[in-house]
Amino acid sequence: MFENLTKVLNDFGRFLVEEYRENLTKDKKNASNELYNSLNYIIDTSTKGRFEVQISLLHYWKYVEYGRRAGKFPPINAIQEWVRIKPVLPKPMSNGKLPTERQLAYLISRKIALEGIAPNPLLEKSINSVTEVMLEYIEEAITKDLEKEIELICKNVGLI
Repeated sequence: MFENLTKVLNDFGRFLVEEYRENLTKDKKNASNELYNSLNYIIDTSTKGRFEVQISLLHYWKYVEYGRRAGKFPPINAIQEWVRIKPVLPKPMSNGKLPTERQLAYLISRKIALEGIAPNPLLEKSINSVTEVMLEYIEEAITKDLEKEIELICKNVGLI
């Protein structure tokens, strides 16, 4: 039942993952590739009459998408790992020495705590882009599936 819709939603999920990965790369938001590699989708039909495309990805996607308000320090260990992967070129401190990796992570964390992080709605952009392209295909798939179901019902009750 609803084979055409399921196929189109699988295409939708695959295209959405590809589009989001492309946007992450284009905006240089994949230093470690962990978010990029964590992307996956599933088609959920567990609720009767509902079809959902669900995206799974690492928890920190929301900081990329929505940014972060100023206020709290982010975890310094996570920032230090990011500094190690990125790599970040430090500027000399007031004493003329280059900061250590740990010091640099602290300085970045402090800046985030003071200024926050600007939002970068790459997932929303990806969803809108893929939806715009796929909406017509989804409508066609639903129409075909419903026509098939109606024909089957009509055959079963002897109308055809």
